[in-house]
Amino acid sequence: MLPARAAIASDCSILQAQTTGCGEVSGGGVDVGVGNNVVGGGGGESGGGVGGSGSAEGGVEAPCIATSVELCNEQRLEASAPGPAVTTREIAHLVPGVSVQGMEPRGFMVVGLPTNFYADAQPSTVSTTLLGTPAEVRFTPVSFTWDNGDGSTTTSGSGGATWAALGLDEFSETETSHVFDRAGDYTISLTILYSAEYRIGGGAWRPLAGTVPSTSPPLTASAKAAKTVLVADDCGRRRISPGC
Repeated sequence: MLPARAAIASDCSILQAQTTGCGEVSGGGVDVGVGNNVVGGGGGESGGGVGGSGSAEGGVEAPCIATSVELCNEQRLEASAPGPAVTTREIAHLVPGVSVQGMEPRGFMVVGLPTNFYADAQPSTVSTTLLGTPAEVRFTPVSFTWDNGDGSTTTSGSGGATWAALGLDEFSETETSHVFDRAGDYTISLTILYSAEYRIGGGAWRPLAGTVPSTSPPLTASAKAAKTVLVADDCGRRRISPGC
């Protein structure tokens, strides 16, 4: 554990330019090299050093503390205690929405046959400000849950795809399809859970515990009963056939 971390975290104003070396701790003080000067902490070296490193009799060597104001602020986040400095609550308003959402057949369901739902949500990075410093938050979709409006839900690790994209025939079952048993009007809503990471000042990505939900605008459609009719030809090719 670095004894001087709290002292470092309390004030980043001394880092107005990139540092050239490391400081040392003596009696609880910190020497931080800035350019050709050394800024001494309380109880630090008495002679005043030149360059990026100071030395003090009986001092405890400390690692490089920061190379810029941004990294210093990042260390302030790390030093915040107790608990994490940033939580999903602080970044929930940044979560992206689904870019594409659809269903097949389009706008209606056939009772007793699979209805295919799909959504396109890609990983995205959002620029923001954390601790008064430019930062980025990266969201990755990890779970898709459709509330089918009939008391059931469908959950998938992916957003699915159209029948054509999957190379399947119409009314084929898919990972994201659902069969409605009764005719009626239904409202189907989609909730996507995103994992989140953040970084400050171009530093390393740091994961956040938990997930962030995003709910898409609902789809409203009617489920209709279908009749089986014998026809003389394939209705897909000759819709003038009797019964088509």
